[in-house]
Amino acid sequence: MINSRHETAKHRRLVTISPDGATHWSKPTLDESLAEPVCMASIVRVRHPTTSHPGLIAFANPDNFKSRKRENVSVKLSTDDAKTWTANRSIEPGISGYSDLTALSDGTVLCVL
Repeated sequence: MINSRHETAKHRRLVTISPDGATHWSKPTLDESLAEPVCMASIVRVRHPTTSHPGLIAFANPDNFKSRKRENVSVKLSTDDAKTWTANRSIEPGISGYSDLTALSDGTVLCVL
């Protein structure tokens, strides 16, 4: 998956998917659930799906649908390979910008602002 910032009037992230990470990329589409103030974001797979647990992907960026202001860094979670984002938590409501995520082996998600 490529999840990219994009100069769109709709303020949304651009997403494209490849089955092998190198070829046959899908048509890029705007993810209506992910705000885009034209700022770096971070995405990390926390766990792969198993027969007993769904996979988990975390995404962080300034969550601002109304303007290009870099504020309200939030972390969203997806259990369906980033098709939907079922959890959203603001971790820095004020002025903010770049963030970076990592996941520990126990499933803990860390975010550096």
